[in-house]
Amino acid sequence: MLSAFAENVTFPANFANAAYGRVGNPPETTFVLRILKNGKDVGTITISTAGVVSFSTSGVALSFAPGDLLVIQAPSDTDAAIEDFAASIKGTRS
Repeated sequence: MLSAFAENVTFPANFANAAYGRVGNPPETTFVLRILKNGKDVGTITISTAGVVSFSTSGVALSFAPGDLLVIQAPSDTDAAIEDFAASIKGTRS
């Protein structure tokens, strides 16, 4: 997923109360997606073998400015079992 920002947006630390994820069929091993800001790692989305989705930003808020890019990137060695992953994250205009 790639998203470009048109205005200033801030996400709370670890996307607290601002993110939701689900998976139709969980992975066979823990599945970790990278969250990148302008090509630099700023967090992760982890999906457990039980289908539990958790979000992490290492405990810091994330701020994006116009022109910044947010990328959610799956690992190159994807798990064939995982299906129908969906996520929503909500930021605040700042």
